[in-house]
Amino acid sequence: MSKKILFFSKGQRIAIITLLSLIIIIIIADLTLSKWAPQPQSFYNESFQKEIEAFEEQIKIAKTKNETKFPKVAEPKQTHINEHTISYFHFDPNTLDSTGFISLGLKPWIVSNILKYRSKGGVFKTDSDFGKIYGIDKKLFSTLQPFIQITKTKEDFIKSEKETSTIIIELNAADTTQLATIMKKSLAKRIIGYRKALGGFHSIEQLGEVYNITEKELNDITPHITLDLSLIQQINVNKATVEQLKRHPYLNFYQAKAICELRKAKKHLSSIEDISILEEFSKSDITRITPYLNFKQ
Repeated sequence: MSKKILFFSKGQRIAIITLLSLIIIIIIADLTLSKWAPQPQSFYNESFQKEIEAFEEQIKIAKTKNETKFPKVAEPKQTHINEHTISYFHFDPNTLDSTGFISLGLKPWIVSNILKYRSKGGVFKTDSDFGKIYGIDKKLFSTLQPFIQITKTKEDFIKSEKETSTIIIELNAADTTQLATIMKKSLAKRIIGYRKALGGFHSIEQLGEVYNITEKELNDITPHITLDLSLIQQINVNKATVEQLKRHPYLNFYQAKAICELRKAKKHLSSIEDISILEEFSKSDITRITPYLNFKQ
């Protein structure tokens, strides 16, 4: 049995001998080449390292000489520069513009408070009035007070107020220039624009409907107003189109259309009672629109 296991054929014996021969040749070649091959040389040998150190030393010496010859200049310290330079000059707080107030050192939001006060009709009659503006504290006021020069005297303001108190203006005929004698021009323009849309004012209370009017402005101008109701421009209900009717501030599209459809059904509308039956109108709607409608043929 053991003889059969250890038995190799002729071809197997040749292959084994060949393989062993190759292994022996490789081992001998490796030993021979490693013995005769030149060893790698290091570029960073001791001699080269000394040359590097000598070169670095020369650089240090040169750098020291340059610093001695041209000493380093210290960088300048940065200082905060204000956005604007404050300058003091004599001024009238009733007429100075925003740029002037900024030049005096006032912050923009304080300047805004001053301009809002003036735009609402406020007037600085005395130095202390200016000091009451929100944002102007005692320190700031004491700095600015020596430069305040109000061009009008207190007596001038009293005289002006008396002259204004005697002015009476007919609201339905006045132009912008006339209204500007008792109010701001911007408000006068808005009043005239609303008057045109209405066809005229039939009540002073209607001024409260003007865009952006304040209660103070309304109270200030009411004593100077009179109304001529004959100047109101009315709409002929029996001839006006839907477009013409709905242009009025007191009528909307549905109300205008309902009037025209009712007119078409009845052929003619004779009074406001005809319109009051329409469900599109409330009692307050009828009351507001009545002065602006006529029922002529």
